[in-house]
Amino acid sequence: KPARVEGYRVMVYSGNNSRQAREEANAMADYMRANYPGAEVYVEFDPPIRSCQYGDYRTREEAEAVMYKLKGTKKFKEISVKKCLINLPY
Repeated sequence: KPARVEGYRVMVYSGNNSRQAREEANAMADYMRANYPGAEVYVEFDPPIRSCQYGDYRTREEAEAVMYKLKGTKKFKEISVKKCLINLPY
């Protein structure tokens, strides 16, 4: 299991506790893996919120730089930076 430290991820989808939210989070994860390879994609359920998060960043600045780049594509309705435990690379 990889080491985990405090860091940041870019939240590219957030929905409620429903089947539709689960499907949308998984669809967003597939989209991110196909179009933005190079960073991990996580689908998480923290009741009552289901989310799709992108990347593992040590600093808020790194995560915000990626967030603004993604925001510029106009593909994402809601996008934000979330502080959480991240996986360290090998």
